[in-house]
Amino acid sequence: MPYDDTFVKQLEPFIPHLSEAKFYGGEPFLINIYYEIWDLIFRLKPKVRIFAQTNATLLNEKIKNLIKRQRFEVSVSLDSLDKNNYEAIRKNASFENTMRHIEWFGAHQKNMTVITTPFRLNWKEIPDIVRFCNKNQYIFNISPVYHPEHLALWSLSKEELSEISDFYASANMPQHSWLERKNNAVFGELLQAIKYWIECKENQPSFNNYYAGYIASNETPDKENITVSDMDIDQAVIDFISRIKSCGISDEKANWFIKYIDGFETPIKYPFPKRLILHYLQRIHTAEELVHIYNTSSEEQFRQRIASAFNKISEMYIYDRRT
Repeated sequence: MPYDDTFVKQLEPFIPHLSEAKFYGGEPFLINIYYEIWDLIFRLKPKVRIFAQTNATLLNEKIKNLIKRQRFEVSVSLDSLDKNNYEAIRKNASFENTMRHIEWFGAHQKNMTVITTPFRLNWKEIPDIVRFCNKNQYIFNISPVYHPEHLALWSLSKEELSEISDFYASANMPQHSWLERKNNAVFGELLQAIKYWIECKENQPSFNNYYAGYIASNETPDKENITVSDMDIDQAVIDFISRIKSCGISDEKANWFIKYIDGFETPIKYPFPKRLILHYLQRIHTAEELVHIYNTSSEEQFRQRIASAFNKISEMYIYDRRT
């Protein structure tokens, strides 16, 4: 069912209560109804923070006026700094135009985020993209590729992954400013993931088949809703503790994690128990991955992962205490 003016009208009672609004999926600046929603936000509550992720292939006066008028925080996707490679990845796009657009977006907000998708066509460029972000005061982040398998890094051979690992380990990133340290931490997280895949391939020759099946089995259709009860959540807690302890986590650390979730401060009050997150985390990660994330994440990275998981839960789950 397409959205229309009636849908926009239905948003009016909610907008005065907004503190932020996020627009993702496709290219937001090509979606006409978004402009109507942004106009409505400007009319009813102009101080709302608006997050939008763009590929930066489009920038015109209409978009510029929006950015200047409202509290936009734009993140841009950038997968290559090489013209030929960029235009091979981003079909029908102009590298020069995109770089000009990124420069404009970056000049009109503080610490813009650049999101890179590391995969087989661009893995050698990741250190240069981090340096580009450091130089221009952009925050660097990554969006992992898990499928299609033939483009993902995880499906490469142990020898190929070792080459990538050695290349990244020799990058010698500066860590003088808070931004450089933050960007290097994200880059380091990618390196740790690659080392984890290498270790898995050494210990499990059939890792690729297992991991591909695991990814497929844990994909959740956009419209799927998972109904859970208090009993389901209690069982998820028991399973979670058992699984991470089997990977070497002590009772003390396992109990700390449960207390951390119980005390986690969320920006809004969700209509479900916080421990529901343990059901979700086990749905998307193996026990080994959960322990790896715990051991390699900084305090801030760990907090951001948990905050992101709470957002996902609110989209996926239906909490029914009666079942």
